[in-house]
Amino acid sequence: MRWVLVGSRLVPAGVVRARWRSQEIYLGLGLYETVGCQDGVPLLWQEHRSRLGSSACQLYHRLPLLPSTNALENLLRVSGLGQGAAVVRVVWFPPRRAAVSWALPYPVPSRLRQRGARLAAAFLSPHPLTGHKTVSVGPAQYLHRQALTRGLDGVLFYDRDGTVLETATANVFALLRGELLTPPAPPLALPGVMRAFCLERLRQWGVPVREQPFLLEELPEAEGAFLTSSLAGGVPVREVDGQAIPVGEKLRGLLRQLHLPVPESRAGREA
Repeated sequence: MRWVLVGSRLVPAGVVRARWRSQEIYLGLGLYETVGCQDGVPLLWQEHRSRLGSSACQLYHRLPLLPSTNALENLLRVSGLGQGAAVVRVVWFPPRRAAVSWALPYPVPSRLRQRGARLAAAFLSPHPLTGHKTVSVGPAQYLHRQALTRGLDGVLFYDRDGTVLETATANVFALLRGELLTPPAPPLALPGVMRAFCLERLRQWGVPVREQPFLLEELPEAEGAFLTSSLAGGVPVREVDGQAIPVGEKLRGLLRQLHLPVPESRAGREA
């Protein structure tokens, strides 16, 4: 039997599916979080929980019932995912009181982390919901899937003036003119949980890093660039629209030193 959490209460998955109303989904009112897990532990869950709760209060003036850490750990256990890499999806639709959560195995993208991402570039302007992780992600996911069908790893969005925004699943950092830059989030990108982790760690180390817009045309001149997300972690960018981006040892060393709290394969953890 498949299990899900409603708030912090375990219930059979079929019961929850029967309760969801198509109107809530059709209107795209929901908020969600994607939480990486390792050996039965939801990573950075309090940060994910805080972001979802903050968006719910700003957009709908209510605080949903979200699962506790213990509840998520129990969900992973009963789902047979107490060991290894996994992902928990947490979704909340107003006006419901409780969020719904379920757990799935996660195929760690070890090869992608090593070789770096090849991206297409696509125009997609920011909008009033850019700063919130809503289920209204149709345009971004459509462009993302188009890139995948071309054998690429994703799509890098830019605004009308060429300002870099984010990808469909990650924030972006670029090493330009001796400092790391990342688009302000919001208004240009989602304030990613892993992005915030990186910013805090880098500033603690005294690494020059700023939330500062930069242009797509500047990327080929960068000393390097990387993506951050709660599942893939830190992924170097090796190419955008066929133009190579250097992936030097300086960038790889920085990503290794960050020790990002993301799902790992057994081989990755032993390394």
